[in-house]
Amino acid sequence: MPVLAPATTRRVLPLPRVWARNTSLLVLVLLCLCWPFYAASAGRGIAARSASRIPIKGLGLPESDRFSSPLSSCSVHYLEQKLDQLSRGTSETFKQRYFVCESPKSKRKFKHKDDADRPVLFYCGNEADVTLYLNATGLMWESASKLDDAALVFAEHRYYGKSLPENLLRDDETTLSDKLRFLSVEQALADYAHLIFTLKNGGATSIPGVGPSSPFIAFGGSYGGMLAYWFRLTYPASTVGAIAASAPAFSFLDDKPPYDLESYGATVTDDASPTPGGSCATCASESRVGYSQLLSLADSPEGREQIRQEAKLCKITPLDSIDDVYQLALWVQSSYDFMAMGDFPYPSSYILNGHGTLPPFPVRVACEQLCSDSGSTAIRKLVDSSLVFYNHSGSLDCVDWRVGVNPDTSLDGMLWDYQFCTEMLQPMSRDGKRDMFFSQPFDLNATVSGCMSRWNLTSDRVDPFWAQTRFGGKSALPSVTRVVLSNGELDPWSRGGILPGMVRETGPLGVTPLLIKGAAHHVDLFFSRSDDPPAFTEARARELDIMRAWIADARQKKIVNTAAAAADSKSTSDA
Repeated sequence: MPVLAPATTRRVLPLPRVWARNTSLLVLVLLCLCWPFYAASAGRGIAARSASRIPIKGLGLPESDRFSSPLSSCSVHYLEQKLDQLSRGTSETFKQRYFVCESPKSKRKFKHKDDADRPVLFYCGNEADVTLYLNATGLMWESASKLDDAALVFAEHRYYGKSLPENLLRDDETTLSDKLRFLSVEQALADYAHLIFTLKNGGATSIPGVGPSSPFIAFGGSYGGMLAYWFRLTYPASTVGAIAASAPAFSFLDDKPPYDLESYGATVTDDASPTPGGSCATCASESRVGYSQLLSLADSPEGREQIRQEAKLCKITPLDSIDDVYQLALWVQSSYDFMAMGDFPYPSSYILNGHGTLPPFPVRVACEQLCSDSGSTAIRKLVDSSLVFYNHSGSLDCVDWRVGVNPDTSLDGMLWDYQFCTEMLQPMSRDGKRDMFFSQPFDLNATVSGCMSRWNLTSDRVDPFWAQTRFGGKSALPSVTRVVLSNGELDPWSRGGILPGMVRETGPLGVTPLLIKGAAHHVDLFFSRSDDPPAFTEARARELDIMRAWIADARQKKIVNTAAAAADSKSTSDA
């Protein structure tokens, strides 16, 4: 079959209603890292991850050094938390799960004493079962023994994993949106603050060597990184610093300077370019040709049949409307979105949630399909390139845009959609020029309307400007201290973060932005490897040095405050 004309000479259909309907779903699954994107209508489910199936293999640590099982070095605990930490509008409670862990490399034996000041590395749980992050956050495990044998705590986010309020599971007349009323960033941050206060003061599980003077350092990646940053901003006395990796906390509406809505797709395209991604030269242009041809055939039964044949769709896969064609286009696009986040220089199972392994630099591998002289049509090459992600196992005989890479299901995707709609609305658009895809303008009114309809919400519960209003965006940075904001050069979320040159650096006790060359999504949090590029090793070393400075500063202030208190006491007794 002959290759059709390039995109510039073809008619591209107007974007149908499907994009407005799926905007929030696309953003939510991109932030939720490991979920496949079912590019489908709002009534169809999103496959999510089951953290219990996350293997250690492939998460980044060489076999010779890898802990056999991080979970085996931990004990699990539950803290009863108020369901409404803020206004106390209900007396209901829920049990928050958290893990207390000891690094196998720790040598000191701690005792319980009042003046204990053992450091604690505290993970702010994301939108999933916290064991996913416990198993993957190697920076915490490897740093603990180098930071005075710090203890490790992994706290689970309310409503995720096993930290589910009873009312969510109760079968009654309450609407789901009302049951989720207390699922919010502010409530989660308050949970973490109360847990830390309790751990410091012995009101929960007593951790040997941990007391009121113990310096806590917050950690998080992606949404967890946003939480770690916002935790420093909101509860500065609870921690002495935060490592916030790949945290797009500045990707909201009304920030100044404004967030570039097209930056995500543009950065994916950078990954698919010779510089900085190392991909073949014609990948992006061939991708645009493929999408142009795909969408130009969408409005006729004959065109859709041609797509079916060229894309090798399964017989049961629907392609009966323009909407179905756009679903196929979004399905292909999402594979690149995920591969760009997981564009690591070595094989990794992280983006696939342990259900297989992506090759090193998967975007480069996918681009080889588009740049090839195989004689295949542009549509065939485009779809084939996405199979580096969807057919990582090599077991698929045909294509079904309704199917993702992860067979598990859970509430996670639905819960994050609620958070997206009520307080975490991150805008995103593409123009098919700066990026390798096709025109997808962001429609705020359509997105808000879809949220209200999907969740049966009134307008007062859908606030697209909440994150900016509550946390201040870039304007709040001068008031923040002791935070590392790290981003990977190849990570599409990096443009929603703070990069070097965007903030005045004042040393380790201020805000430290890091841009890691050749890195994808929060790779600095992973276990180290013998084949890590120098930039990865240098970033982790700098983060370790900064954490040492935070702990030293906290202990010096403790000495000064203790001396001052003693002097005051002596002065009072002499008088």
